[in-house]
Amino acid sequence: MPNPMPPMDVKYGQFIERLQQNQFSLDEKKEFIARLSEHVSMLDASRSDLVAAVLQIDWASEALSPVFVRFIENLVSAHATHSLLVAKMLVGHKKYSFSIDDKLHLALQSLLTLVPTGPSFLVPILASNLPHKSEDVESHVRYTKSLLRIMEYCPALEQEILSIIVESMSDVHLALEDLNEDEIEEIHESVFSMDDIPDSDSDDSDSENGLVVQANFRELIAKLDSLMTIMMQHIQTFASDQKLDDANNLFLCLLEVFEKFVLPTHKIKCVQFLIFLMTTTQQSFPDEFMGFLVTLLLSENTSNVTRVAAACYLGSFIARAKHVSLQSVKKCLNILNRYVQGFVDKNEHLINGKIMDPERYCVFYAAIQAMLYIFCFHWKKLMLQNDVPQSGAFPVELKEFNRVLMSKFQPLTVLSSAIVQEFSKITHDLHIMYCYPLVGNFKPLAGQNSLLERLDTFFPFDPLTLPRSGKFIGQFYNEWDGESEPEETTDIESFKTLSLEETVAMSTSIG
Repeated sequence: MPNPMPPMDVKYGQFIERLQQNQFSLDEKKEFIARLSEHVSMLDASRSDLVAAVLQIDWASEALSPVFVRFIENLVSAHATHSLLVAKMLVGHKKYSFSIDDKLHLALQSLLTLVPTGPSFLVPILASNLPHKSEDVESHVRYTKSLLRIMEYCPALEQEILSIIVESMSDVHLALEDLNEDEIEEIHESVFSMDDIPDSDSDDSDSENGLVVQANFRELIAKLDSLMTIMMQHIQTFASDQKLDDANNLFLCLLEVFEKFVLPTHKIKCVQFLIFLMTTTQQSFPDEFMGFLVTLLLSENTSNVTRVAAACYLGSFIARAKHVSLQSVKKCLNILNRYVQGFVDKNEHLINGKIMDPERYCVFYAAIQAMLYIFCFHWKKLMLQNDVPQSGAFPVELKEFNRVLMSKFQPLTVLSSAIVQEFSKITHDLHIMYCYPLVGNFKPLAGQNSLLERLDTFFPFDPLTLPRSGKFIGQFYNEWDGESEPEETTDIESFKTLSLEETVAMSTSIG
């Protein structure tokens, strides 16, 4: 075996070339690396090519890995300038099997211990080595598990690593959005069955295209479901095994990641359930999450995009989360009611005739829709007083809410038709208010991708239909039962001819 530090001449170049071409036996490599470890002080920047060649050695064997790990520990201790190269080598070892994961993490943990600046330069390396969304499920699963393991021995990187994972999951989800909507709708319910695959009588080209789309869709769903499952297992295990302070730290990290990556992403359908699940692990978390959303919604220094998204998440979370207490539901409704009533008091005088620019008041409309949505899910509990069902008036948390609905802003003409119709039916059945004439035929046109358009299409905590990860949510989730008692039905059309004055009179006499 050559001298561990050959002179920088032709033989030096040939030696590096032999290393790169793997022309040494296992025993030779072991002996050379062991001897090189004793001379790391000489491996300065002028020997960076030798260092790079050594780091390319396949060190997966049981015989070589202890020697190799000792070498890189000595190397970074003597020359921190090589730390970046070593970190890239360790993180980039995707080709190795699970059997050496322990060795990889041991080496990486040693690197982070020996180099104080390790966490700062490791983050971009971890992000750049993310499997592409087109790579197989196993690659995504393995890399995500490795990232979670890094969090265990480097908690300082918890938020950054969670951001990397969520961003990766978002990329997979957005790949689903790239598929044709009609194709997705056609195959969505059969993602995990073969029932809807075109039969042999159909056109061959159409059949082949359909199979390709289904295959792509199934693969993306499998990736997303696998990643969601890993993260939900991590949340549940971590929350049950760790101290309260550690659970609080994870919650706060997820909350920051939610605000940075999830909240601004329109129509994302899965990743938000990570924070949903996290709120089930401590009694205080639901209220903290709702408080966070209310603060964003009411902050005039926050963009309308964020405020509308916060309203959508707030309404959907309170409606769907079983672990939100009735007291918290009432508290949030009371806060929202004060906000929308104050908005009417301050701004209604600006309205003359029809709302020509409803987008201008999008936050106001989003807050009202959140209130309607919450009421549709929780009206049975909200209408109880001393365990006795009440009727004829809104609960105290929504006192004088009818004044908002009958304001010149005409909110019931702007909001989601499905929610408005359900709310109208419930309030009519309970003899609270006749909303049908307020719905009318006028529907302000919202431009494509407008914030108002989101009110019709974005309910972020609609059911999570992924087959594996969805099971983590079931016990904490309110399904829509579609029932509003009493079962008296109402024909909306019969009320549309009433004037606003007649509606006010009817509502006042009933309320």
